[in-house]
Amino acid sequence: MASTLVGVSLIKLIVIVINPEIWMKKVVMVVYGHKISVPIFLALAGGSLYYLLQELSIVQIMAVMFFLVFLFGLSFMMFAHEFLPFAQEIYRNRSKMWRKSWFIALIWLALIIWTLTALLR
Repeated sequence: MASTLVGVSLIKLIVIVINPEIWMKKVVMVVYGHKISVPIFLALAGGSLYYLLQELSIVQIMAVMFFLVFLFGLSFMMFAHEFLPFAQEIYRNRSKMWRKSWFIALIWLALIIWTLTALLR
């Protein structure tokens, strides 16, 4: 899994340095523009979690996610001026937000409960 991430990340960085529009048109628009991507991403997330749990505990996995939260936060901070109005618009319409994100919220809640259970044992 790590070698796949490294390979895709290197390709992405090289393509973005050369021409960011190629990445947008050939990857981002294709992947995120299709509804089939949701079950594919869900299957990949589940498969990845299963694979990681063969070697790591849920507490260790969540600790790595803690580290990643800060990297993602830094990425968003670089574009805060553009991102914050978008985020405010999402939060302004709560019913639409929850209608679109209830499933991922349940996944996060399950991970949180699982981790708390493991920590409190």
